[in-house]
Amino acid sequence: MATEWNAVSLLDEADVFMAERNPYNIASSELVSTFLRELEHTLSIIFLTTNMYPTIDKAFRARVSPHPLLEYLTSDARAFIWPKFLDRSPGKRSVPAIEESSKPGAAEGNLTHSTLPIW
Repeated sequence: MATEWNAVSLLDEADVFMAERNPYNIASSELVSTFLRELEHTLSIIFLTTNMYPTIDKAFRARVSPHPLLEYLTSDARAFIWPKFLDRSPGKRSVPAIEESSKPGAAEGNLTHSTLPIW
């Protein structure tokens, strides 16, 4: 479908599709093998995300390129980026967790999706 629409796909948290195959978990291994076969025949661009990089099957590492590892930003980088991000955001809503990031030392922590409120 993505090829027909000339679209880019994103599979967030695609761990289950990329997990290392295991002879003791046939269902999971079958899912990984099927996904690999489908992936080889696709002509579209697919982004796969995971936070379980060490468990990715070797077949994926050989077929998927590139696979960048993104580390957490440093506190200096977060202190630089957040104000710029907020200045560009529509509505400029007040977000307490982010406002705290402008206080000294607040950029030391990592904000995650569970830290930020959902509007």
